[in-house]
Amino acid sequence: MSRVPGLRLQDFLKNNPCQELRDRLGADLTRLFFFQLFRVQALHADPHPGNYLFNHDGTIGLVDFGCVKDMKPEVVRCYAQFWSREWVHDSKLYGEIIRVIFGPKVSPNEPRVRRCMNGIRHFYDKFHPLEKPRKALDLADSKFMDDLAELAKTLLKNKFLSPEFLFLSRTESGMCNLLHILKARVATTDIALQWMPPI
Repeated sequence: MSRVPGLRLQDFLKNNPCQELRDRLGADLTRLFFFQLFRVQALHADPHPGNYLFNHDGTIGLVDFGCVKDMKPEVVRCYAQFWSREWVHDSKLYGEIIRVIFGPKVSPNEPRVRRCMNGIRHFYDKFHPLEKPRKALDLADSKFMDDLAELAKTLLKNKFLSPEFLFLSRTESGMCNLLHILKARVATTDIALQWMPPI
């Protein structure tokens, strides 16, 4: 074990950090998420505020590795597609995503599959646009968190139940909640595309 310096998020926020520091920490948390996913292919899968320590010099401590999930390469590739959206114009990529998420016997034309994929595309197009110029995403906006919860509800209702994606979604949602509490503004798409491996 080692001692990690820093403050819990709520204690850190009591000192009213400036927006610039909030944004810097938010960007670093986002980079940390994509580094884990796209480079290490393993996630610290318990991203609640108590597992992060924040310092006023902009450094972050990550603690409690009791829940770490190794990710299958094919799952990582599929998740990368949510950000790049190349699958929208490539039926082969679309078919690969469906096989990984729903299983090899599920048709891409099933209504529940369409509902899930349309929901994913709508969410990422709205909050993580590819078109330039791209603005930083304001994570303080409650609309983002509401739409994220609505997407999760759609996926669960339509049996989007790949175990790996459940862990991934849980981790992503936890990170977004952390950024929401921090009220960070983050260029999420730019950071994701920087870390994504080539398809």
